[in-house]
Amino acid sequence: MKKIASVLLIIAMLLCAVASAEVAKEDMKVGLICLHDENMGYDANFIDSMKQALANLGLDESQLIIKTNIPEGDECYNAAADLVDQGCKVVFANSFGHEDFMLKAAKEFKDVEFCHATGFKAHIENLDNYHN
Repeated sequence: MKKIASVLLIIAMLLCAVASAEVAKEDMKVGLICLHDENMGYDANFIDSMKQALANLGLDESQLIIKTNIPEGDECYNAAADLVDQGCKVVFANSFGHEDFMLKAAKEFKDVEFCHATGFKAHIENLDNYHN
């Protein structure tokens, strides 16, 4: 049930982000920042759900760039900036501790949608490109 909910949430977030990013489907790149890697159940669920969501939207796995083992520090901001440099129009992060660094990236890269899975500051910050 949790996996189904995760897939639905990610699909909804991707649909909103794709719609607001105004990027052709074939040109869409999505980034995912994970605290650990696919060997941790928590992160594996995000990775698997993201791949399933992309497939459900008719996007190819080659359009997904995953950064794993990203600590809850400036490394997260650096990973987000790198994903933007690689052409990602939507960047997700899955750790509560990534939020401040995702916010920093969202403030700098206003043409990219940033989605933070476990945070709460989107309604406080009121950024058009930052979502919880």
